[in-house]
Amino acid sequence: MAGATSKPVSVTKDEPTASRSGVECADGSCFTCGQAVCLRGFYCAVGRLGRGCAWLPSCPGTPTCACIGAALHDEPNCACQEKEGGVFVACDGAKL
Repeated sequence: MAGATSKPVSVTKDEPTASRSGVECADGSCFTCGQAVCLRGFYCAVGRLGRGCAWLPSCPGTPTCACIGAALHDEPNCACQEKEGGVFVACDGAKL
């Protein structure tokens, strides 16, 4: 194609969109558990390999250390603490 001129192609990068840095649980519907966010009704299980949300059918609604402790009575190496809007349970020497 004689006489054809090439025009520069304009390439635009997509601007990164603003994303939320975290979930807000100020209304009490959830609480943070390490990298996870647990919903009301769950507790934070803390182990040597990390943290995660767990649920006990015997502790419906909002779990408490009294309810979870009764469910884990066969696990003498567990500790429970209610803090920061949630319940945290550590077993096998994990630190809360």
